[in-house]
Amino acid sequence: MEGQRRKGVYIYKGSYDGEEIAEDPNLGPAEKESAICWAVSTNTATVCTKESPIMRRLLQSSYFKLREGEFIQQGKKLTLVGVIGDVPVGSVQLKAPRGGTGHGLIVSSHRPERPPGKVPAKGKTPVAALAAAEAKRAGRGSRGSSPGSKL
Repeated sequence: MEGQRRKGVYIYKGSYDGEEIAEDPNLGPAEKESAICWAVSTNTATVCTKESPIMRRLLQSSYFKLREGEFIQQGKKLTLVGVIGDVPVGSVQLKAPRGGTGHGLIVSSHRPERPPGKVPAKGKTPVAALAAAEAKRAGRGSRGSSPGSKL
């Protein structure tokens, strides 16, 4: 947004305390990006986004661990406009295309049945539990597969 005066002051902190979530008014549509990346040597994927629907869903997920929130302060109002955090690599899946094109839909709204922070029993990882639940809903056994299933 060249030539326009930037609105607000940016503040970065490692916690989210229920502030409003919105897209940064100082960014144009092409600048409101999201990215997921990981290295071979880690078991977590880093997610960063400036898109409000994705931020909302990530912050509701027990798998997402916020590293840093980007806030904009306008007057006394503090608004979250970006996040960087980590998710287990095992929670990142490529699968058949979904029906909608909304970017927020890339983050599942599924809530795990275990409280956050509890370590699952051996063989009961969050990804395995999600796959088993999905297979059960689809009427397949826990080992079933169908065309277009997750990669």
